[in-house]
Amino acid sequence: MVLAVIAVGSVSVALLDRPEPVIDTSEPRSFSSDEPEPVAPDLSKARAVVASKKPATISVLGDSTGNDTYEWVYQWAKHLARTRAVAYRAWNDVALKWEPVEQMSTTGPKLTIWNMSAPGRAADYPADKIRKAQPEKPDLIIYNYGHNNSDEDIDLALYTTNEAVKQQWGGPITSTLMLQNPSTTDQADRQEGTVYALRSGVAAWLGFSIIDVHSAFVKAGVPVGQLLIDKTHPNPRGGELWTKVVVRALG
Repeated sequence: MVLAVIAVGSVSVALLDRPEPVIDTSEPRSFSSDEPEPVAPDLSKARAVVASKKPATISVLGDSTGNDTYEWVYQWAKHLARTRAVAYRAWNDVALKWEPVEQMSTTGPKLTIWNMSAPGRAADYPADKIRKAQPEKPDLIIYNYGHNNSDEDIDLALYTTNEAVKQQWGGPITSTLMLQNPSTTDQADRQEGTVYALRSGVAAWLGFSIIDVHSAFVKAGVPVGQLLIDKTHPNPRGGELWTKVVVRALG
């Protein structure tokens, strides 16, 4: 496993020899009826990371709606490369290692994007490999999960990964959560339930802000199927829409 810390125009390797953190997988606490409803934070802290003039690191943890070059992570990285020195890293889920750095630009404040988007993976996938998932401390984490979870398990899956992050770095990291696109498969209702769970309480309970891609697909003015390459993943048109939502949300 090669884990790299990015420097503009070069790659220096720093293997971290501390052990993987022990993850508490016990059930997260639930809120009693007399407790106030949690409210998801706004995106101001996430936006501040993206807009910072200082070097910054973004960790994307997600599934196959963000692993292709026409999909939102890579396209957003290209957008940011207009004004920042962006170093992009993609996760190879077969070899279980990071691909070589793609230096998209060398002008402006340094920004490293570690894109651990892995096909078919659920939201707890990074938890037992968080040291590999985040070779350097991120300033912002973007969670992009839902299609491979359900409303019954998405809370515990995200909680497990978030706990791993906190143990790895000694506390919480500014985090935002995607509400993913609708599906047109026979599991469409499950996806709707997952999005509802995230929107109605899970994101707020975890302290994650929200980027609502789901609503953008619903309100796009065309059938959702025209934005999908199959019945789940965005096609280039859907990828462009998704990217625009992220740009509007974070810059």
